[in-house]
Amino acid sequence: MADRTEIVRADERLVIAKTFIELVGEIRSVVLPDGSNDVGTLLVAAAVLVGHIEGRAMSASKIAHYVALPRTTVIRRLDELVRRGVIERRGRVYCLLPARNREVLAAMVRRAMRTIKGAADALSRV
Repeated sequence: MADRTEIVRADERLVIAKTFIELVGEIRSVVLPDGSNDVGTLLVAAAVLVGHIEGRAMSASKIAHYVALPRTTVIRRLDELVRRGVIERRGRVYCLLPARNREVLAAMVRRAMRTIKGAADALSRV
């Protein structure tokens, strides 16, 4: 068995790792409800969300730079997200679909906020 004393700030890292896994699971359940585990698609979807919320929707090239993935990979992921009805293409940029944003993502945000608050509480106790 591994010796956890070898890991610097093990308790904090444990909380962060568990929180990351829980948040990815929440996002995956909305973006990839069929159970796919493509983290690249989740990164691309998150980048579309950031651009949309910040009022500067991004092109495939900007998303590729933002998430540090090859542009061709990002284009495949964007096409998949459009096909799944998660996002839409508007000319050269990508945005969330309004109906999807209102219905599904709102519930995910509430669950994610609870997860983050729980992690913050756990980290404050470490």
